[in-house]
Amino acid sequence: MDLPVEIVNLRIIGYTQSQITTSNAKHQARRSESTPPNQCRTYFDGSFLDTKVYERADLMPDEAVSGPAVILQYDATTLIHPGHVAHVTPEGTLLIKPQTPTDNATLS
Repeated sequence: MDLPVEIVNLRIIGYTQSQITTSNAKHQARRSESTPPNQCRTYFDGSFLDTKVYERADLMPDEAVSGPAVILQYDATTLIHPGHVAHVTPEGTLLIKPQTPTDNATLS
């Protein structure tokens, strides 16, 4: 029996290798010149929380930022909720997911 099917929502996650490489030396030099992150108060789930503010350009590959946090860059602002962690991939992409007990954020 053939019946029509309607797909309302579909999510696909894909990963691939990239030819883009980053220079850890360049990022390390930038990090050593940078100041500690700023802090602000941000409203989450009914209350204000102290929230660290990072510059996206200062984050190195393989670093992780635990929420609550704000990551600023020239064309976007990324909000990391409490209980989540943003990992910087070797290619420089931010990968945000719920934090697990095995996550060891290098920045918090």
